[in-house]
Amino acid sequence: LMDTGIFDEDRYFDVYVEYARDAVDDIYMRVVAHNRGPDAAELHVLPQAFFRNTWSWGGEDSEKPSMERQGNRVDIKHPKLGDMFFYVEGAEQILMC
Repeated sequence: LMDTGIFDEDRYFDVYVEYARDAVDDIYMRVVAHNRGPDAAELHVLPQAFFRNTWSWGGEDSEKPSMERQGNRVDIKHPKLGDMFFYVEGAEQILMC
């Protein structure tokens, strides 16, 4: 990587991701980013929730999961796996697609 120039002038971020499990279906994730450059810089962090695309196969699993933002939480509804919640602290904006 050093020969690519991406670390020139020490303009990069160190990003640390830690996971902890409280229960079988209760997982915590902490993302900490440190700007190592000399100037303030914006960084976009995009955590993801994803499912195997079984709904495109038709049949019993043809209902798609859904996501809906509720303040600092994203409500995720899956026809087989049930309801889940994705909480975000310190985010100015939550992007979903």
